[in-house]
Amino acid sequence: MKKRHLLLALLPLLSAPASNVQAADDDYARLAATLCDFARANDRTLFRKKIKDADLQLRRVYGGILCGKEGAFNGGSLLRTAIAFNATDVTDFILSQVGNAAVSAPEHDGKTILQWTEEQAASDPAKKPFIDMLKATN
Repeated sequence: MKKRHLLLALLPLLSAPASNVQAADDDYARLAATLCDFARANDRTLFRKKIKDADLQLRRVYGGILCGKEGAFNGGSLLRTAIAFNATDVTDFILSQVGNAAVSAPEHDGKTILQWTEEQAASDPAKKPFIDMLKATN
């Protein structure tokens, strides 16, 4: 009988860590989705505020944030999202925070952000200013 009471008393403690991990994952997913939304909307102010409120350094979490597909955009990093939606202010801010490493590192498809942007600029002249921004970071 004592063993059963002990097990019942410990059961909430044993399940708490798993629920805390799940809650943290949910919070991170919501934060990532919000940052993607702000990147699409070119809302630099709210983008910066959200990062500050979450007490994050964008450089440390940048690689783990991927934005989903929307319209003709097939999804990708925050920089790809901002560039795809012509968000110059957010692109400038992200570049100032993550620097050269994000520009020169290949992404999920093996292309760097600069290579991807040059491909986009071939069919959309509005993307050409982003090439200059990216090259200035290198």
